[in-house]
Amino acid sequence: MPTTLKQKFTERMEQIYKDAASQIDYKANYFLRKVRKDKGVNAAKYYLRPDADVTDGFRRLLDNDRLDLSVEAVVLNEPQWHPLFTPSELETARSRLAQYGYSSRAQLPPHRNVDIMPEELDPAFQYPEGAKKQITVNAFERNPDARRDCVARYGAKCYVCDFRFDEFYGQLGDGYIHVHHLIQLAVAGGQVETDPVKHLRPVCPNCHAMLHTKSPPLTIGELQRIIKRNAKVGPTRKPRSSRRSDKPSGKKRVRSSRSAI
Repeated sequence: MPTTLKQKFTERMEQIYKDAASQIDYKANYFLRKVRKDKGVNAAKYYLRPDADVTDGFRRLLDNDRLDLSVEAVVLNEPQWHPLFTPSELETARSRLAQYGYSSRAQLPPHRNVDIMPEELDPAFQYPEGAKKQITVNAFERNPDARRDCVARYGAKCYVCDFRFDEFYGQLGDGYIHVHHLIQLAVAGGQVETDPVKHLRPVCPNCHAMLHTKSPPLTIGELQRIIKRNAKVGPTRKPRSSRRSDKPSGKKRVRSSRSAI
C-alpha cells in the first residue's frame, strides 16, 4: 500500500523531534507523544490554532535560534504539505513566525570574534554601519520600560545559568540583571516590532558578555551547552601543587618524621 501524504507528514513531524534532540539537545517528548497519538496532521492543526498559546517547545526553539525546527516553519516552508492545511492555518504559521522575527540562520554571516562589547559603544560617536545596528539593539536592551516588562515576566534570574544577584549579594543585588535581545534587528530588516517578553531575556553580565563574543551572537541554547560541557570536564585551572615554581628556594628542606605516641 503506497504511503499517503498524511503518513509522510507524520514521519516529517517525528523527524522534527529527532532533529531537535540531536542538534540542540532538546527532547520534545510531549510533542512526540501527541504526534504518535493524533497523527501528524491533527497534531499540527492543534498547534496552528489562531488562539493557541505559544508552547514551551516553541520558546526552546526560539532560545536556540532554531525556529526552522518548529511545526510552523515546516508547514509554511515546505510546499508539499500545503494541501493538508487551510489558508487560515498557513497564515497562522506565517504570522507567528514573523511575530518572533524568524529568519534562516543560514542567511547570517559566519561567527567571528568582535573587538568591542555592545555595552561599550557610545551612541554619540559615528560608528560603521554594523556597529550602528548593534547600538539599535543595545538601546532597546537598556530601555527601562522594556527591561521592566522582561524582568516582570522572567524574574531577575539569568536565563542562561540561573544566577541571581540577590542570592549572592543580598539587598545590594536585588533586581539587578542585564537583558539580552534574541533577534538581530539588522537581519530582521527593521520590520519586527520588538516585544520585551517575546524578544528579550534576562541574563547576568558574564553570560551577556559571552553571548556577544560572536557575531551573530551565540544563542542562549548554545551558551547553555557550552556551560554544560565545561561542567562535565571540570575547571582547567591547574592544581595549586602543580603550579609551584621549579626554581630552588635556597632553603634546605627538612623532611619531617612522624612518631607514634
